[in-house]
Amino acid sequence: MVTESKMMTDRVTGELAEVDVAVEFEMNGFPVIMGFEVRDTNRKIDRNAAFGIVAKYRRLVDKIIIVSKAGFTRGALKHCKISSADAITFREASTVDWGAFLDAHKDLCFA
Repeated sequence: MVTESKMMTDRVTGELAEVDVAVEFEMNGFPVIMGFEVRDTNRKIDRNAAFGIVAKYRRLVDKIIIVSKAGFTRGALKHCKISSADAITFREASTVDWGAFLDAHKDLCFA
C-alpha cells in the first residue's frame, strides 16, 4: 500500500509524525514500511538536513529513502550511507525499477 503524506506513530514517543510517502508491504511474513522524504528545492541536501531526516524517520519506518531535486552534498551522502538511508535524485527516482528494489530487500533479517 502506498500512502502520500501519512501520519506514522513514533516507535519511541508514541507521537504522530508525517512521512511524505509510506510504502507498506509484507516481506517474508513481516510487515515492512519504507519511508520517502521528498525535497523539491534548488539547494542540495546538506549533512545537517540529512541528519535531521534520518533522525526523524528512523523511529517511524524500516527503510529510509531521501529524494532530492537538487541532489546532495558529499557530507549528506556520507551520512546517508553510514545510516543505511538511500539518497537519490528525482531523475534517479524516475528510472528506478521499484518492484526490483523491493525484491532486493526480501532477504532482510529482523532481530
